[in-house]
Amino acid sequence: MIDAAGGALTAEKVRELLEHKTIQAVYKAVKDRRLLMVEDNGTKLFPVFQFDGNTILPGVARVLSAVPQTGGWAILQFLVAGDEGLDGRKPIDMLRGSAAEIDLVVRFAQTLED
Repeated sequence: MIDAAGGALTAEKVRELLEHKTIQAVYKAVKDRRLLMVEDNGTKLFPVFQFDGNTILPGVARVLSAVPQTGGWAILQFLVAGDEGLDGRKPIDMLRGSAAEIDLVVRFAQTLED
C-alpha cells in the first residue's frame, strides 16, 4: 500500500518539507486529522501522496475528518484501492481533482465507519 501511495516519509522529513519548527507540530497535524500517518512495526510513516510541494492536499483533512474513528491503514487502503462506486477511479488520484471529486471521495470515505 505504501508503494501505491508514492512511498512514505519519516516525521523528520515531513517536518522539513512542511517547514515546521518541531516534530511535535507534525504529530499535532496527525492528531488534528490534517495529516495521514500509518505505523509499521513502530515506525511512523507519512504517505507521500498527501503532499503537494510543501503543503498538505486540502482534501486529506476533509477525508480524515470524515472518518474520525478509522485508523490510518484502513484509510490508506480505501484511498489506494477505491470503491466500486467510483467507476474505477482511485480516491488517491481524485484528491488532486475538482471540488466535486473531493466531495465524492469524502462521501465514500464516510462509509468506512458505517
